[in-house]
Amino acid sequence: MLNKGKRLIIITSFYPAEDRGKGPWSERFGGLYEPIFRKATQEGVESYWYEVSTAKLHTATPTGFAVHPLDLSSFIASHLSARRSDEGCILIAYPFCRGSEIFASHRLMPALRRSGVRIVLDFIDPPLMMADLYAGRSLMGRLLTSILRHRERAYMKLAHTIVTNSPEMGAYLKQIYGLDWVNVVDVPMGVNIYDYVVSGTRWCRDEFTIAYGGTISADRGIANLIACVERISERRHTRLLLCGRVHPPVRLPERTWLEVHPDLSYRQYASMLANQAHVGIIPYPVNKWWGMVSISKVATYAAAGVPILTLDLPHTSRFISRWNCGEIASSWEVMEQLLDRLNVDRERCRKLGDNARMAAEQALSWERVSKTLETLLFDHDSGVSPVTVPRRDLNVN
Repeated sequence: MLNKGKRLIIITSFYPAEDRGKGPWSERFGGLYEPIFRKATQEGVESYWYEVSTAKLHTATPTGFAVHPLDLSSFIASHLSARRSDEGCILIAYPFCRGSEIFASHRLMPALRRSGVRIVLDFIDPPLMMADLYAGRSLMGRLLTSILRHRERAYMKLAHTIVTNSPEMGAYLKQIYGLDWVNVVDVPMGVNIYDYVVSGTRWCRDEFTIAYGGTISADRGIANLIACVERISERRHTRLLLCGRVHPPVRLPERTWLEVHPDLSYRQYASMLANQAHVGIIPYPVNKWWGMVSISKVATYAAAGVPILTLDLPHTSRFISRWNCGEIASSWEVMEQLLDRLNVDRERCRKLGDNARMAAEQALSWERVSKTLETLLFDHDSGVSPVTVPRRDLNVN
């Protein structure tokens, strides 16, 4: 249990204030870790946040938080020396994937073994046994993955608790790595719902706007999405918003119905979704990784109050079915039909969007999501129980 006199050490690749809104990692750090860091400080817990990529230590002061340059060796010597095992907890955001972070993580390993402090390991990205799904299949990539998987396994063996963003991923990790003795807890990707002020006027517009926010790359189904909207645009007034960076070799066609926004700030993106989009689409292909994880777009689309459309990705599909907040397509032909249906039936589209916003408020806001991790860190002796929130009636049909 973390309370006055105990310690909390957070170790991440960066600090959220410097990269807020730039992707799922920064959103998880800012929405989940930062409030816990502040709460620990307020409750008298000795709290530190170390960012590996820039070698900085963040600590609390009477007026806020201070930043101190601190190289890794000094950090290990001053904060990870052998101590009593009941002194507190270390929360580690894993994996460290860039060159300097990989080197640092090798140096952290023996210090963590010696520290004797309870370790919570948060898998904010895919385990390396699935890296070929998102990091390419080059010979160098496969070789690096093979080497780093040994480190990944070693980190998991150190952990007292492993946090994943879905129960499916937790079960898979336990099965693949034989982690029967490790406590595995799921904390999904969330959203700051107050950043999304939903506009009701969008439902009155004749033009039907489909939005996608995220990486624009070949492995994320972008070509299928564009072909689908191309066909729809031939018969209906349609617009596709692609909000994100274009990764080669993707080449986007020049079309009057296609808008690409590669450099939106987080605030601009949130505003565009909440005020202009009619639906939010997840074009990702059906595979093991996308089928298991909590996709951050689910939370942002839901907060914007738009229906979520996806291919049949099991974890995402279960969420959509539970909250009746979108549509699930078995193929791109079916996806086209569903988009056509929502374009024509704006009242149904609005009801699904209302349900999505309700889901964001009651299940995906960082305020709700963080309760599980807070319970794990601050009330360890009582165990972790699911957060139950009263639900209003859903809109149907």
